[in-house]
Amino acid sequence: MTHHALVIDDDPEIQSVVRDRLESLGHSCDTAGSQEEARKLVERGGYSYVLLDLEIPVAYGRPPRIPIGKNMIQEIRASHCFENVPILVITAHSVTELAVDVMKQGAVDFVTKPFRESGQTLEKSISEALEKAAREARSAKPSKTGKAAAHRSKDPEAFTGGELVVFPDRIELCGVQICDGVEDGGLIRRIIEALTEKTQIGKYRNYSGTALAIKLKIERGQPAIAEAVSAFRKRLPGMMLDEANLQAGRDDVIASGNRGYQLAARITIRHVGVPQPPDPPEIVATVAPPSEEAGLNHRQQWILAEVRKGTKLRRPDVIKKFKVSVPTAKRDLAALGAMIEFVGPARGGFYK
Repeated sequence: MTHHALVIDDDPEIQSVVRDRLESLGHSCDTAGSQEEARKLVERGGYSYVLLDLEIPVAYGRPPRIPIGKNMIQEIRASHCFENVPILVITAHSVTELAVDVMKQGAVDFVTKPFRESGQTLEKSISEALEKAAREARSAKPSKTGKAAAHRSKDPEAFTGGELVVFPDRIELCGVQICDGVEDGGLIRRIIEALTEKTQIGKYRNYSGTALAIKLKIERGQPAIAEAVSAFRKRLPGMMLDEANLQAGRDDVIASGNRGYQLAARITIRHVGVPQPPDPPEIVATVAPPSEEAGLNHRQQWILAEVRKGTKLRRPDVIKKFKVSVPTAKRDLAALGAMIEFVGPARGGFYK
């Protein structure tokens, strides 16, 4: 299993040292230098463990203080994505002064800085914390009804979105494993991975059931895709409720649109230890009849090619694709005249 850590420390040198040590273990990490930065990463979830310096600032440029680190522990523990994620405190202060207080708040271990002088190495502390978390997860897993009963003591929260993390051996949503490479032969995992590919304008792709079957070389074709997606959608609400007390809908990961299956708009994607598919080759638009399209620049040709494919193109897509200013994008669109038409409301409409 590939582990991904959240490192919270305002010292860039410590961040660099920790990153090197974690990479030598085969782990990856995200870093935050303040409580403000850490909050954004905590919202995303998908971490195996947290390394937290107690003395951090609220925001960049503010003075670091120990109470801020303590508050950060409470915030992490309050997040449904971090319920069983180990928090290890890294500190230059005396452990005995803080141990009782911080352990009550949810930390599982201390590692003193500088690491080279610590009797208990950083690597050993991480390994022990992960092994303990794995043992607790195994012992709790058979009793799903017990976990569900514990959740019933409080009303479930509505699922409003979260991060989908693609690992080499599994996929997690808000820290909940929703599929692996074993169940149904790993088909639903392969389907979700295919849906994380992006188009030329940076949007996640749509695939029909038939197109997915061809892409994934599924002999039974579209029926096998439909069966896998249907079974996954039935399981998803129960998994999210049991593991995270979240009230998720059947379509909150794989949605259906006019052009087939697609990822739900409310989730974000991150790959950990999985090579992301290369960007698709740029499509060069073919210049059609000179009487109508002569003299169009390469941006305008691309716009025509996209709308002819059925892409619901908007002005921000042109700006993002070519990194041009708003006035330039406006001129390019206006120059196409009657060849394109804007349909729908000003905020949600598109060109066709």
